[in-house]
Amino acid sequence: MATKLYLYLMCCIQTMLGIYLFFLSKKYANVESVMSQWPFVTLVGILMIFYLSREKSENKTLKNKYKLLCSGYPIILIISGGLIFTSIPVYSYKEALQIIENQTGEKIIKTKGFKASNRFYYIYTKDKTYLVNPYDGKFYLKDG
Repeated sequence: MATKLYLYLMCCIQTMLGIYLFFLSKKYANVESVMSQWPFVTLVGILMIFYLSREKSENKTLKNKYKLLCSGYPIILIISGGLIFTSIPVYSYKEALQIIENQTGEKIIKTKGFKASNRFYYIYTKDKTYLVNPYDGKFYLKDG
């Protein structure tokens, strides 16, 4: 019973990581590929909770599966959490907009949704397109 509770806790932590990734992806415009994985992370956490709730018997094979899950799941969560927290940019998309407005004096063209690719934010002005590095705040004029 304690093993099952432990696994439920791990599943809940994974689901919460997925939800956290969702909010990070909104704030940082999916500039990091790990942030776009939020649906997968959340879905696996929910499916694991569902799987655990469906298991009724406590036979030896099931106990071996639980032992394997108990040892491997925390390791996977720690590695996943480390990847998530080390990939968070310093500047959000909104902060990147402010950088361009303040340093170039140009007005930003409002676009539908965020624009990010190749680890850069794309900021559009009337005549130019800027690429902003979300880690150091430096920006570059996009050619063509």
